[in-house]
Amino acid sequence: MYSGKPSRLSSWFACDKPEFATKYLESEIAFKGRDGQRHLYAIVMETCSKHPMFLVHVIARKLSEGDENTALKVADEYWTPTQEWKFWEYINPEMVVIGPEACPSSA
Repeated sequence: MYSGKPSRLSSWFACDKPEFATKYLESEIAFKGRDGQRHLYAIVMETCSKHPMFLVHVIARKLSEGDENTALKVADEYWTPTQEWKFWEYINPEMVVIGPEACPSSA
């Protein structure tokens, strides 16, 4: 459906700023009810696809509400953004880990 875009099912996810990566990490830990050490890594993706992370949750909510038409419209914005977004996720099936990165103290 979205030609030339990597599959979310087989991709790694990254953020463009350590602060955003830390915020994402903390929200995932809270969502999954886990605790423990946090590890953040600097990575490189040779090519990647840039998408507004917020929309993933909107799409899931609309689908759970049975609103497929809105979910499809939001998915179009996710895969081919036309608006200005502040929090981007970068996806690609391949990445190279450069090394550990310090988690910002206030994300």
